Amino acid sequence: MAERINRCSHCGCDEPILGIDDKLYCNNCGMSLENSSVTNRNRANDGRSETKNKMAEVAKLFGKELKERFCIIRYGDRYDARFLERGFEVYGLENPYVDMDSFVLMDLLTGWAEIVEDED
Repeated sequence: MAERINRCSHCGCDEPILGIDDKLYCNNCGMSLENSSVTNRNRANDGRSETKNKMAEVAKLFGKELKERFCIIRYGDRYDARFLERGFEVYGLENPYVDMDSFVLMDLLTGWAEIVEDED
């Protein structure tokens, strides 16, 4: 089993301090480390659980690789997109108030958008 370390899941600091209530707190941001379960094994994952990243599998569902750019059609409009380890990225669909990438991914998964051959 991996050794438990007291690493803040909020800011990543690994210098805990003991509070007056005998609980550990982050020395940097003051967040409680009581429920922090970050281990040496997943320390590089910035506090994520040990669950495997599934973005490569999602890309493979559509016949794509991570970081491979491809073209999609969504509601009659054409956009470039790519799957990344950290999620999904769409080019040319900017909205200053909402991150549209997750909506386009949802549309791909539910059939409202489709991947097409690039015309270039």
